[in-house]
Amino acid sequence: MLGESWRLKGNDEKASKWYQMAYDNAYGPEALRAYAFGLKKMGLYEEAKVKFKDTGIEIGSPYEYRKEITACVMSQSWLKEMDKNEWQITLAPFNSPQNDFSPVLFEDNHFLLTSDRLMSTAKAAYKWTGNPYFDILMVAEEGASPQVFDASLHSEYNDATPTFAKDFGEMCFVRSTGALKYDDKYNKIYFCERKDNHWSNPKALSFQKEKVNYVAPAFSADGKVLYFASNDSEGWGGYDIYFVERKEDLENPWGEPKLLSRNINTLGNESFPTVHGDTLYFASDGLPGMGGFDIFKTWRVDNAWAPPQNLKAPLNSSYDDFGIIYKQKVAASKIGDLLSEGYFTSNRQEGGKGGDDIYRFVQKVPPPKPIPIGDNTAEDLMITAYEGGVNFFDNAEIYSKGESERVMGNILHKLNWERSSYLVSSKVFFGDGGRLPNQTGLSRKHVVEGCHAAMKRLRVDYLDLYFCHRPDKSTPMEETVWAMNHLIQQGKVLYWGTSEWSAQEIMEAHVVARENRLIGPVMEQPQYNMFWRDKVEVEYHKIYSTYGLGTTIWSPLLSGVITDKYLDKFPKDTRLSLEGLEWLRERSISPETLEKVRALNDLALSLGTNLPKMAIAWCTKNPNVSTVILGASKVSQLKETLTALDVAPLLTPEVMQQIEGILGNKPAMPPF
Repeated sequence: MLGESWRLKGNDEKASKWYQMAYDNAYGPEALRAYAFGLKKMGLYEEAKVKFKDTGIEIGSPYEYRKEITACVMSQSWLKEMDKNEWQITLAPFNSPQNDFSPVLFEDNHFLLTSDRLMSTAKAAYKWTGNPYFDILMVAEEGASPQVFDASLHSEYNDATPTFAKDFGEMCFVRSTGALKYDDKYNKIYFCERKDNHWSNPKALSFQKEKVNYVAPAFSADGKVLYFASNDSEGWGGYDIYFVERKEDLENPWGEPKLLSRNINTLGNESFPTVHGDTLYFASDGLPGMGGFDIFKTWRVDNAWAPPQNLKAPLNSSYDDFGIIYKQKVAASKIGDLLSEGYFTSNRQEGGKGGDDIYRFVQKVPPPKPIPIGDNTAEDLMITAYEGGVNFFDNAEIYSKGESERVMGNILHKLNWERSSYLVSSKVFFGDGGRLPNQTGLSRKHVVEGCHAAMKRLRVDYLDLYFCHRPDKSTPMEETVWAMNHLIQQGKVLYWGTSEWSAQEIMEAHVVARENRLIGPVMEQPQYNMFWRDKVEVEYHKIYSTYGLGTTIWSPLLSGVITDKYLDKFPKDTRLSLEGLEWLRERSISPETLEKVRALNDLALSLGTNLPKMAIAWCTKNPNVSTVILGASKVSQLKETLTALDVAPLLTPEVMQQIEGILGNKPAMPPF
């Protein structure tokens, strides 16, 4: 009983202690089951797996909780794979020590949120929490002092979770009809309209039953459908998600509520639906998740709902996560570009301010994950490259979180080539998996420590080339330039350079170096291929002659797009099929691009070669390309690619003109 009381109050740690005590005092498998769920909600997945298994054994069904055990394994995997370079999660400035949840976008860059903080229009205390009843508040996005949204909509008890339609001219929200018990009976959805900047008297929607709870309304993008959650006994479980369609009937504008499909609603609870475009987001504690409520998404496919997808960490945690809204979603392509931003609610303990808190999230395009290859294959590839005349081996701290450098270092140590016969590089910025502030970026601390770590993993005494993998807006340029020169003076780095820096940033680094009689960056590692040309051909144009900049270009085949592998099918064992690279796939493979690739492939065949070799040879024809970085996962593939230089003589001015005619994307030089 005490364990349940603490669980209902949201204190899983105390609840778990009482559940454990109950089980130890022979209260049976129900106490053990509750203890297992409590451990899961605290993120103690290893312990939870053991207790779920023990519960199954105790009830005579060892596999009874295999789904929960699998969910624990998935959660551990999601936490391990979470890319801090992709996600930024920060606490919104307008939270309080009480409960603040379910933000919704409003006019003039404002938000509405639901809160039980004490306001000037104080409501009576809710007996279960001791806090005032919920109210709808309004706050500027960067503001810290919310105010009551509209005094005319202020009632004695709970007012919560608004949603809008028709350019904020219509609103639905939840209002309680009397003093509530914990299970929130008597909550109803109310509707009102705004005319001349005044809201009409709210009225309860007509389809709602007595003694049934209706919560968390959410309009569809066009305002024609209303989603909500209800604990109607005719549903599948606790709370389920329903939708109701509008009718063109002024007297009775709402149809009959319909229950969403069984693959969405479970025996547990589904609630807090929100809509962005054609995607429905919702929270569930019945679908496989990380602990409490997890946020899922689904969408319509051929008049059915797609299987829900868990949004994983860091949006989800072992605690309750719900009420997500997107401020914007962008079809970005360049690493570091914004993909999406928005807000969600969580009662996670780390970094929170009260009970439920509102968090802001920013998602950016992360660095691509290298295709993993075995150590033996990696060794064969390096031997093939070395014997084929390659003397430069490129790497970075972020590649497989340092594992790529460890593999390469072990191979270099084993093969024992003369150190003067090859060059090895590393890149610093993204870190090798650490999540703390000093474990990423271009601060002096991370640049130096990153170099030491790379040398250790690569098993070398110095790095021939050391790249700043991305510019760091939060570190002064002087600090980074001095840090690189510090390493050069110590003999740990021979040359330093940049990767995906703008021309302005490279120039700034050289100005700092010149003013302090230091060495500036001498090489840049940009993306360059037939479809990605502006930076190398135009932006850096003046730097080549002014500072003698060299380039080590990457992705000459545009992640395999400039081959024939995607012309007629989409192979599953390719880089663009990897999970997490959907953004790269969507950006790279368009009908227009494939049409050009097909024409280029025909031209390559007419020259007696293949498209990959022609594309790499095309890159080498640019006099400002010093090095072309080749990626390969098979020895046969690498051997074929290494003969690309033999194709360069075939690319006569006439052939180069044919290629330009197919591409139609030659960058225009500025008129100065």
